[in-house]
Amino acid sequence: MREHERLLAHAIAGSGRGIWDRDVVTGEIRYSVGWKAILGYEEHELTSRIEDSYLRLHPDDRDYVKAAMQAHFDGRTPTYEVEHRIRCKDGLSVVVPIMRSAHPCASRLMTLPRLQIHL
Repeated sequence: MREHERLLAHAIAGSGRGIWDRDVVTGEIRYSVGWKAILGYEEHELTSRIEDSYLRLHPDDRDYVKAAMQAHFDGRTPTYEVEHRIRCKDGLSVVVPIMRSAHPCASRLMTLPRLQIHL
């Protein structure tokens, strides 16, 4: 398993993309170094608290994202799919077109989002 995790980490790092992994039970969210870099943060600058990640959501998108996530957790949607903006460290926003999980009862959400800059 360790070898698989090492190879996955190298693949993600080499792709120039980032990934996040949320433990739904504890609310902890972990970000890859690439995800932090995309948003303009150093590795030590983001917490693992889901509440803090909500603060980085664009204010106009926050309620929509939380409602979509809750609908998925409640089993009212077969997949979790949202398009929203996240504020970067420099104040610009990044558009996250689609994030998914096909298992509403899963204890983790993990994604490798596609990003677009929103000015």
